Amino acid sequence: MNYDVVVVGAGPAGSTAAKYLAEKGVSVLVLDKARFPREKACGGGLPTRVQKRFPYIEPFIDSVSYGSITYSSSLRYKLDLIREKPLLMMVLRKDFDHGLLNLAVQAGAVFQGGKSVVDVVVQKDKVSVMLDDGQTIETQMVVGCDGMRSVVAEKTNLCKKLEVLCVALVQEQPMTPKQLTTFFTKKRLIHLFIKAHGVAGYAWVFPKKNYVNVGIGEFQS
Repeated sequence: MNYDVVVVGAGPAGSTAAKYLAEKGVSVLVLDKARFPREKACGGGLPTRVQKRFPYIEPFIDSVSYGSITYSSSLRYKLDLIREKPLLMMVLRKDFDHGLLNLAVQAGAVFQGGKSVVDVVVQKDKVSVMLDDGQTIETQMVVGCDGMRSVVAEKTNLCKKLEVLCVALVQEQPMTPKQLTTFFTKKRLIHLFIKAHGVAGYAWVFPKKNYVNVGIGEFQS
């Protein structure tokens, strides 16, 4: 079956694009190499302006943080920022991404998970999208939302050299609300470590409703 638009990548960008297109009556197919729900290496913090722009994400907000503590690279100094208004909204990426995808499907988009795009060929009157299972899908437009190592960008020469910019390790660990309040206060303060001990990146500790997200990301030289 052919579609007006094929969206490659079912993360927040892809699902949002698919939702708005489907609501306008456009036939949309969303492809992703993963099957949803799936985990994602991410802290899961969103600026509050995101909810103002996309109010329908409110059901997927897990918790809210009202401040931060930022540490120097030596860990000897820190900067406290405590607010009365929310600083960041926290989401669980597994649930957040799945929820946004479901909204796109409810709007009329079609989702196919476990489908890897291996080639994109732009022709005069159509675009052909080739999958790893041998299937070819023809469409009028392809929206590439497939991340930093985008197959769409590579195959259409939008980006000829795709490099790994950084590596990250993330763990989302269950904690009780009492434990979270003990360590992060009722304001659920986030902790940021900038270039800690010479690491070319930063680390974070993000408290959530029933979890704490701990991660570190380092830029590659």
